[in-house]
Amino acid sequence: MKKIKEKLLFIDTETGGIIPSVHSLLSVACVVWDNSKIVDTYNTFISIDNYVCTKEALEINKIDLNEAKKNGLKEKDVINNILRFISKNFSEGQRVNLAGHNVNFDINFLKQLFERNEFNFGDYFSYRVLDTASILKYLFYKGVVNEEISSLDKAIGYFDITIDNRHSALSDATVTAKLFSKLLEL
Repeated sequence: MKKIKEKLLFIDTETGGIIPSVHSLLSVACVVWDNSKIVDTYNTFISIDNYVCTKEALEINKIDLNEAKKNGLKEKDVINNILRFISKNFSEGQRVNLAGHNVNFDINFLKQLFERNEFNFGDYFSYRVLDTASILKYLFYKGVVNEEISSLDKAIGYFDITIDNRHSALSDATVTAKLFSKLLEL
């Protein structure tokens, strides 16, 4: 496999619903991928006074809001920790390329977080993103993958990737980075 000179930041979020301007961001995870190796991770719950969540979202991610509030960080602390994490793992001044599975969903929640706290998302992250769901769609159209795979669950099964805690931000970001490595092997 060709050596890739650029590290990627795989992200995943767990949320209180699907509308970034309405529902709460409950947790966020970042995984640094460097040539098929996971070299660093960051994961946190977010503590806010009043979460806005749907019953369906909480049934999926199984987050205990009392636990998140107790063990989570305030939004500005989360942002500052993410910025320290990327400055530790990426070149100074580099706008980091984000990656994930259906990653625009997660990016939209992160953009809301940054905007709410008066940080400019575009100062830190590139507008270019890598989406494993889109790669899988392309590979299906190309005939490399013999079935249409849109969900992360289906991709995990298809490529026989193990995951410990599906629907936790860190597990999902980690398994997506592993999925990307498998896709590079095709």
